[in-house]
Amino acid sequence: MDKRFWDFSVGVWRNAEVERLALSVQREHGAVVHFLLGVWFAQTGQAFNTELANKVLKITEPTERKLAVLRKLRFGLEGDAKQEVLQQELTHEKDLYSRLAELVPAEHSPQWELAFSWWSFFFPRVSRAVQEDWYVVLANYLQM
Repeated sequence: MDKRFWDFSVGVWRNAEVERLALSVQREHGAVVHFLLGVWFAQTGQAFNTELANKVLKITEPTERKLAVLRKLRFGLEGDAKQEVLQQELTHEKDLYSRLAELVPAEHSPQWELAFSWWSFFFPRVSRAVQEDWYVVLANYLQM
């Protein structure tokens, strides 16, 4: 199992400001995996590629549908039942992130501006100004 993207995402998520931003992206714009993947692709120097982007969508869409159901279910639960559903979410996410990491065989020098190309594909209705706000939050954390 390739854990590079998972480890990167967990590390980024530990920053409270990035976590707030990621949850906001998820609520307002779509799959947080696409937000994090855009940053990870930029960090690994993965140039934007329509074929790769479409592969990502093909891989992420079924899992994101499952996760949406689990998230809705979790909000109505408490205690052990809530933790059990959360654990199911994490299992699905970890598997998904592993499969996505396998799409990038080698890492290159970071090219942070690549994040904008990936985000523009995954979030076509999000303005460049909003994306630049995302970039600022991440730059504070990742020294981009």
